[in-house]
Amino acid sequence: MPNMSQPRPTMLILTRKLGETVVIGDQVEVTLVQVQLNQNQVRLGITAPRSVGVYRKELLQAIRRENQRAAAATGVDEIPTDLAPSSLPILSPAADGQESP
Repeated sequence: MPNMSQPRPTMLILTRKLGETVVIGDQVEVTLVQVQLNQNQVRLGITAPRSVGVYRKELLQAIRRENQRAAAATGVDEIPTDLAPSSLPILSPAADGQESP
């Protein structure tokens, strides 16, 4: 039975052409930069203030799992805020336009 105490977020699905941009709030823009059909991939360009954390979901999940594993190994019940993913440094884009790590 689904958990009805928390509403399920909805997903807005948009169609964009190469070079077109989606604006999120007043300060975040996501632009479709490249489409690689043979690799089933797209490249997105994200413009956001440095104060807004932008992470690939799989990396954020891995960081959270590692933080929880480390906390459990040391007997810590709560992860200190300075180790939480929201406090991680924000990666700056590479100067040559290549993907940041």
